[in-house]
Amino acid sequence: MAELPVDPMLSKMILASEQYKCSEEVLTIAAMLSVNNSIFYRPKDKVVHADNARQNFVVPGGDHLVLLNVYTQVETPQRLQLKTCSKYNLKSVMQSKPVFVKLII
Repeated sequence: MAELPVDPMLSKMILASEQYKCSEEVLTIAAMLSVNNSIFYRPKDKVVHADNARQNFVVPGGDHLVLLNVYTQVETPQRLQLKTCSKYNLKSVMQSKPVFVKLII
């Protein structure tokens, strides 16, 4: 667990994911959680717009699944879509990609 570049609780989650056959999803969630900033940026002058944008990503099951949904909707096979990130005020999604790559390797 000490070798993983994330919090010890996230490391435990990653190791346990193997037995449930959901490692890729858990790695994505761990990468999103390891970013210190809030994923949804909510500027004071665009609160309504930011709240509406967040509603586009809500799925039943909780905040972790929302993070997974955000990442999978924004990601393309080649790279994360900058246009989508800026459209929905997804401030920190771009910062989670390098963490995800480190976890995969």
